[in-house]
Amino acid sequence: MARISQKRPLLNKILIFVEGPTESNYFEQLRQNKNISNATVVKILNGQGDYVDKAEQQIKSFKKSFEINRKILVFDANHQSSSNLQKLITKAKSKGYEVAFSNTCFEVWLLSHFEKMTTGVIEEKKLCKKITLHLKTKYKKADTNQLATIMSHINNAFTNTATINQVSFTRQSTNVGDIISTL
Repeated sequence: MARISQKRPLLNKILIFVEGPTESNYFEQLRQNKNISNATVVKILNGQGDYVDKAEQQIKSFKKSFEINRKILVFDANHQSSSNLQKLITKAKSKGYEVAFSNTCFEVWLLSHFEKMTTGVIEEKKLCKKITLHLKTKYKKADTNQLATIMSHINNAFTNTATINQVSFTRQSTNVGDIISTL
């Protein structure tokens, strides 16, 4: 009897596009901790640029061995203008991306693992100093051991960002927790 050839169904994938090494390492650890085997973290760009175009280029380079179930784009203000940021978010959403945005930087989300955040903007240097105090050692961006320590307090972060989870370009905000809670 001849063997019947069956096509395997395509795997559903969650693609998480990040702009920098801190975000990349954080989401990679999150993926492993939450055992989200169908998620892939893709570093697209460090600093300014069109994150959407870079993510779309990455998608085109992937083999067609999976079906994209969700596309998540993680980035922060990086001193870009409000109009530029709004254009990026609008473009991302029009192409089916969920946007995880932090103003002023990703460290807003990281600090929220330890303390309640408010809408008052804290500059990046001060955010890093505050994280250092909580870690009891100098905070180093993208350090996987420190990110693991920070992540061990993730449940606090959801509560501590409840009042700043609406995207804003003029006040401190982060909706990273809203995206993470749906993974």
